[in-house]
Amino acid sequence: MSQFDKIYNSSSLNSVIEKQVINLLSKKIATVSTVVIDFSEIRKAVWLASVLAKSENEIHLKKVQDLAILLFLNNLTNKEILKVVYILFSRIGNLAATNHLKEIINDNDNSSTVFREDLVLTQELVEKRINNSIIINEKSHLITDFQKNLFVNLQTERFIAISAPTSSGKSFILKKYIEKELKKTNKYCVYYIVPSRALINQVSEELRIELPEVLIKNAYIEEETHESEKIIYVITPERAINIINAESNKLIPDLIFIDEIQNVEDENGRGSLFEYVFEELSNISNQVKIVTAGPFISNSNKIFKELFDKESKVISTDLSPVFQLRTIVKLDSNLLSLTLFANNKIFYELNDIVEIKNIENNFNSNIGKGLAQIMLSFKNKNDSNLVYSSRGDYAEKWALKYAEELQNEENSGNLEEELIDLIKFIKKL
Repeated sequence: MSQFDKIYNSSSLNSVIEKQVINLLSKKIATVSTVVIDFSEIRKAVWLASVLAKSENEIHLKKVQDLAILLFLNNLTNKEILKVVYILFSRIGNLAATNHLKEIINDNDNSSTVFREDLVLTQELVEKRINNSIIINEKSHLITDFQKNLFVNLQTERFIAISAPTSSGKSFILKKYIEKELKKTNKYCVYYIVPSRALINQVSEELRIELPEVLIKNAYIEEETHESEKIIYVITPERAINIINAESNKLIPDLIFIDEIQNVEDENGRGSLFEYVFEELSNISNQVKIVTAGPFISNSNKIFKELFDKESKVISTDLSPVFQLRTIVKLDSNLLSLTLFANNKIFYELNDIVEIKNIENNFNSNIGKGLAQIMLSFKNKNDSNLVYSSRGDYAEKWALKYAEELQNEENSGNLEEELIDLIKFIKKL
């Protein structure tokens, strides 16, 4: 076992992470008691994490990041703890996360922090901050090591296959690259291909805000003429067929970006269509840059080769910048219990922490109503919830049940006055 593996499995490090998880949960659920953590425990855990941050194993880096995120969330105004959080983020290359450390960052200077205790440490942190900054149209952006690697390769490579978690910031860097290219030329065309119509709307709105001078289109019409020489088509593979079949007035793309490339392995029939569309699009021009992206793809270069018959530069990471608190919710006689997971194991059980009247009966009669009651029991003022369902019609039914529960809460007088006024206003429309 390597030294890094020993630190990764250290009980001192894992204990602090687990206690921080409980304390974070106590902020959301009143019946969960906080756990006292001695400062010496935190100090030792931070020291171990700072050493572990030197590992090249992303699983090790994820544990360092989890500790940093938990320390941040539990100590939002403690400058001394936030300095430690900054150091950990810096050493694992996640400078983007340091944007949240407003207490110790000078907003007017990306290279400036309140570190003054040690000249060598300050120099290390400032150099890392400078190295992980990119300037697009005179605006500086702090990015992660993965994002910096991707940005550099986008400028030098023609064919790129990206494998990274959804939250890794690959789309952000792709947009910043497009923004930089648009500034360099008077004519630029992008085919931005997404797998669903829902993503068309999301990506299009983001691009219209970030690139207001660019024409954003969601469909290709052969006879249509455009005043703008800068255009981005945000389309699904199905809508891209119009481009393939066009006999004239075909706009030649400078860049084809294909998001969620793993959908070519779709077993419901769309995969074959995707393969056909991607292959045909790649033949439109022998100068086009092609970039594919998807989460956790172990053979992204092989997929690229099969689709386009071209070798690609692989840019990959498994390190997600998101902290996930995994729990199992158990229901027994209208009482909810939680089982908490951290460090890949069950470490804490909280029994009968919340009572919800008639929850068992509601779950048995309608899952959506039961889920709505659980969400309302755990929600905080500024929290949001995402509920995944296996089918679209389930999602719609569950959403309607949640709306009914909100209506009941409104009638019981538990909603804020501003929200009640908004509901009344919308009802009148």
